[in-house]
Amino acid sequence: MKAVFRYNQTLFGRAGLIITTALLLFSLFAVFINIVLILRPMEEQAAEDLASFIVLSTMTWVELPPETRLDFEWEMENSHRIRIYEATGDLPIQTLNISYLRALAQALSQRVGEEIHLHRIDDQSEWIWVDVPIAGRVLRVGFEADRIEAQVPLAVILNVIIGLSIVM
Repeated sequence: MKAVFRYNQTLFGRAGLIITTALLLFSLFAVFINIVLILRPMEEQAAEDLASFIVLSTMTWVELPPETRLDFEWEMENSHRIRIYEATGDLPIQTLNISYLRALAQALSQRVGEEIHLHRIDDQSEWIWVDVPIAGRVLRVGFEADRIEAQVPLAVILNVIIGLSIVM
């Protein structure tokens, strides 16, 4: 402990401590700015885009002749990894506490004019589902959960750890 104390007593030690502290604060500030000015707006825009695509797809499904809906459903799943079909029964209500999903639910609610909830059948499910009321019907739309599994907190933590390692 005395060696560390003596190190801080020297001009070199104090300069190193000041530079390390400044770089650490700069790194934390940079991470904060990236989250606020880049990641959050991108997340909101991506949620808006997916909400628009879901609503447009359900509107298209409703307007198609019944004999062509199966082809449309197949095309949506194979090309866009989205499943659409007429809902039967209710989905279990489950809170999905991911900021992107909250933004998506809000964007869907604004487009449809009703409160929309996203559902996952169980914790192991690979699909997230939403019931979309449209044209007097309720369509169930699902998309793969891996579509939204960006590791933003992990990326931030790794950036801070790597930044600290470089600074030290």
